[in-house]
Amino acid sequence: MAKATASKKKPATKKKAAKKSAPKKEAAKTTALTKAQVTKIAKESQARWDKVTTDLRNRRRQAAADVIQYRYDVGMFAISLMEDRSQELGKKLYGDRTVEQLCEALNESSSTVHTCIKFARRCDQKEVEYFKSGEWPWRAVSSIVTVEDAKAYKQLKEDFEKKKFKNTDELKDAAKAVNEQSKKDGTKKDKRGGGSPTAKSTVKSFTTACNALATKVMPGFQSVVKGFSKNVQSMEPSVAEEMTAGIKEGRKALETLKKMTERTDEMLGEIDI
Repeated sequence: MAKATASKKKPATKKKAAKKSAPKKEAAKTTALTKAQVTKIAKESQARWDKVTTDLRNRRRQAAADVIQYRYDVGMFAISLMEDRSQELGKKLYGDRTVEQLCEALNESSSTVHTCIKFARRCDQKEVEYFKSGEWPWRAVSSIVTVEDAKAYKQLKEDFEKKKFKNTDELKDAAKAVNEQSKKDGTKKDKRGGGSPTAKSTVKSFTTACNALATKVMPGFQSVVKGFSKNVQSMEPSVAEEMTAGIKEGRKALETLKKMTERTDEMLGEIDI
């Protein structure tokens, strides 16, 4: 029997998958701006810049002015309150209680309110407008109003406006140095306040005068009065007449001094010192 020959199947040849090329991305199409469009965008950008910066500048200017006016108004209000209460009680007040009440009502520190009072006492509304127009920061104003010497005050203002100080801290240090020098000199004068010496120098001068009066002037005057009756007998008539007139003038001065001393003693009693 003939053997059947098995037909051998040829292995199927794998067809290589044709690589499909990915579709190419179309290049983004860009449209060039015309010169007119570029000019328009630049103008709009500049206009927006001008508007925003101008608005912010005006807000800054107004904010600085509002703070200065507010501080001045606080100082004036505190002064008027103290004056009203002094009239009600019939005696001068230091105002500590008034300041304390204002601090509570306005949520301010006592140092700030005291500075506001000093600001209001030193400056009139014209000076306030000057600071407002110059956009002075309150920190600078609060430093310079402590300066008692009028010439130094004016110079520090000019130096600050010419930007000779890097910041308000330098102005504050300069004002402090000026005040310390004024204290060493003994008398601080300020034309804005009428040019009168400060209370401290006034008390010092008064004390010096009283000591001289008690140790030199009065003992000498008493000696002349005590020996006048005896010495007048040996004086020339013209000299005796001149001495008599001088002693009479001295007596008038003594009476005036006595009245002033009594009044001063009353005032010291009113402030409990």
